[in-house]
Amino acid sequence: MSDSCRTELDARAAFQSSNSSDPKLCVQFYDSWAENYEEDHNLMSYRAPHLAVDFLSDNFSGSRGEARVLDVACGSGWIAKLVSLLL
Repeated sequence: MSDSCRTELDARAAFQSSNSSDPKLCVQFYDSWAENYEEDHNLMSYRAPHLAVDFLSDNFSGSRGEARVLDVACGSGWIAKLVSLLL
């Protein structure tokens, strides 16, 4: 994550500039956004990771001490970090 002083307006500008369906341009966009990706999501109060973990927590019926989690999605590992706090 960057040590910059980004604002919500910076985050909104980043989100709004990601409108290409060209695979090469999408890769370039996310490569350039990677440094600020999590910071921007925090600035925008992005709730999806928290909602996913809340759902898992509410619906998991096994032993949490024996649970194993494999997070193999595109992203920064944010959900895996939150799940690890539950175990």
